Amino acid sequence: MREKAERWLAPRCKQEPHAQDCTHYGDRIEVRRLWAHPTDPESAGLYAASQVYAVEREVIPLSKVVKASKERCYAITCTQVIEDRERNGENLLRTFRGHWTVEAKNHYRRDITYQEDRSPVKNHNAARVLATMKMVAIFLCQIEAHRPQSDRERTLPEFNRACAINGIDTALNWMTRKYNPLGR
Repeated sequence: MREKAERWLAPRCKQEPHAQDCTHYGDRIEVRRLWAHPTDPESAGLYAASQVYAVEREVIPLSKVVKASKERCYAITCTQVIEDRERNGENLLRTFRGHWTVEAKNHYRRDITYQEDRSPVKNHNAARVLATMKMVAIFLCQIEAHRPQSDRERTLPEFNRACAINGIDTALNWMTRKYNPLGR
């Protein structure tokens, strides 16, 4: 699939990008450029595919700590083509960046708070059960099942601390609906 996307988009990537985004961080500038090409499901080989696009991300360092880099990734979407080329490109770029913010939030919580990447669990089913329990804990924290009193208590580590102090009975009560956090 990547070869098809490269074949369709390689000539277009030499032209002016359909959308461009420039973000300034403290130690670097990130420039994202997007080129899109309409397609149909038959030629893409994917049901409902309507566009294939390339996003090029260039990092321009402003300090010696950051390295300059340039990478290009390809994607296929079912988002309908907007006739205005610039609006279409901006919409695709916004969607592309929005997808990664959701991924980053979820993985940050699971990796930083629960140290999931360091997990010594080797059994596949046990790892799935643990991941599910971690996601349940994140969900219960998001809906404030532990009734936080301050902004500090709304964090995931504070939620875990509250569960540890109150014991497993608290979590079991939430799950057996003796206390339903969703029914406020």
